[in-house]
Amino acid sequence: MTDPETGDPKCPKLVKPGGVIPESYYNQEPIIPDDANLTVQVVKHGQKFDLNYDVDIPGSAIRYIFKTDEGDIGLQVMLQTGTMAMKTVQALEKHNTHLVYEDGSFTCDEPGKYILRFDNSHSWTKNKTLHYFCEVIKPDDIKEEETYL
Repeated sequence: MTDPETGDPKCPKLVKPGGVIPESYYNQEPIIPDDANLTVQVVKHGQKFDLNYDVDIPGSAIRYIFKTDEGDIGLQVMLQTGTMAMKTVQALEKHNTHLVYEDGSFTCDEPGKYILRFDNSHSWTKNKTLHYFCEVIKPDDIKEEETYL
């Protein structure tokens, strides 16, 4: 296809070339806030890092937020009950948390030990610096938060 009047294959009359892109549109290096509530942990390449939370009251929730300095990291949530059997609560999923914080929560329907596993086993060469905050919220506290919404 060419411009019908000039024969130019770039068709400048049909497709207008762009202009200068403002610097505010540029993708900038993310900044990790210096937050005292975030714990920092290096997850070595090929390794996993577990956070264990004992939940005694059904209906409690676990809330989390995390970010890495660079690269993606996997998150899986499992439940270990009285026996040593593990039950998957949340399947392993990779998150590109070097771009934006990942936050979420899930309800603990059963009492037991909940394990949040940060998985860097897919990386052969890169360690990941993980910044995270996790907490267990009891059902009464969940109801109080809902009343403020």
